[in-house]
Amino acid sequence: MQVAAAAALIALYVTWFAFRWVGAGFTPDDLMNCHRALIQPLGRLLLDHLTFFLPSPDFRPAGSLFYRAVYRTFGFDPLPFHLALQGLQLLNAYLTYLLVKRLTGNTQAAWIATALHAWHGNWAGLWQNTGLVYDVLCYAFSTLTLLAWDSRRTALFFALFVMALNCKELAVSLPVICLVWELVKAWPTRPSARRLTYGLVAGGMSAAFIAGRLMQSDGLMSNPAYQPHFDWATFANRVGAYLTGAIYYQQSYYPWAGAAALAGTGWALWKHPRPTLVSLALSLAAILPVAFIAPRGFEAAFLASLGAVTIFGLALADLLTRCGATRTLTITALPLLLAGCIHYRFLDWDATGLSLETAEISSLTRQFRQLVPIMPRGAHVRLNRNPLKDEWNSLFLSRLLYHDLSIEVSRPGHKAPGPYDVELDWEPDGGGPGQGVLRRRSLEATKASTAPKTTPSK
Repeated sequence: MQVAAAAALIALYVTWFAFRWVGAGFTPDDLMNCHRALIQPLGRLLLDHLTFFLPSPDFRPAGSLFYRAVYRTFGFDPLPFHLALQGLQLLNAYLTYLLVKRLTGNTQAAWIATALHAWHGNWAGLWQNTGLVYDVLCYAFSTLTLLAWDSRRTALFFALFVMALNCKELAVSLPVICLVWELVKAWPTRPSARRLTYGLVAGGMSAAFIAGRLMQSDGLMSNPAYQPHFDWATFANRVGAYLTGAIYYQQSYYPWAGAAALAGTGWALWKHPRPTLVSLALSLAAILPVAFIAPRGFEAAFLASLGAVTIFGLALADLLTRCGATRTLTITALPLLLAGCIHYRFLDWDATGLSLETAEISSLTRQFRQLVPIMPRGAHVRLNRNPLKDEWNSLFLSRLLYHDLSIEVSRPGHKAPGPYDVELDWEPDGGGPGQGVLRRRSLEATKASTAPKTTPSK
């Protein structure tokens, strides 16, 4: 009963903070990601999961499978995407509990770590933006990979590790965590040579993934935002930014946060040296893939933070036990209350930037459906103005909305041949991109303004 009540309390806590985003719409990234997932043949997409060491137009094919599966099942409706995303996040909370319990052997520490890791205001994007499903899936498969490693289920470990790599490149550091876990677990005796070999093989797979999928001329590292700069200044700057994100960018909190971190880590090292060393390795190794590239949001530290909450879970479990709190519900409720008060203090209930983007796409989708209930297959559409910031988004939106990848959209910046089956005028109202009225021209006006698709031979 205590366990069920504690789990329900964490679920309610997360729901109170995050469920408001279940009605959020699509973002421009969603349009691009979903379109990319659909234009690849399913067989090629599945093959990319096996050939993780070869270049692919889908840098993260596991996320593409997510988009493809939800879209093929439910269509162009953001609600199922957000429900699936939030379901994955609740699953991640459960996986956090399982992994911390396995790592520490301490059930109380596992409950506390799960409570602390369940929500952070600077992780709001992981709940409200399905474009970050790659991070959410990577966390799920990474924790499953580590659980399989500790369970000595070798074939399952390698299969899950490949899936984690296919979710996001953050998973390249998992072999380091596994090797450290094995060395610490075996100390002071000699670790198993076979286990070390498995860890080194996994490290070779990470190297092959980096060389084959990321570093090729058309790989992810061809994007300047993903080109690493290996120097101490970059490392210190990036890690400092993520640590600052953990305290909501409040520099005045540095002394308090630093003192709490040192006290918790010192106590955990003294009382629980083995799991603490593995947790420190987890945090450091998981942050390395994003420590030398252009800054990311605090969501990039989602996996790395698991090590930190494990350390705090060990320290707080000891503290609460000494204070006489031993019941599972109490052990869970007190950290939730502490964390909830902090997060509520800095909670931004109105994420204006993302809300504006989703509102633009929702408005345009609604007007398209009203003006063009049925779009002819392979239609040529003309937009006299581009209603969205990126010229490609109008094309992606049209194809996804009408379930037709053969639709062509002529728009400023990209001219498609006429004549046009549908011609639309976009009249901005001064409220910014996407804010305006869509009007459909009459068929006569459309024919008069276009030339035939083919010219008769002379």
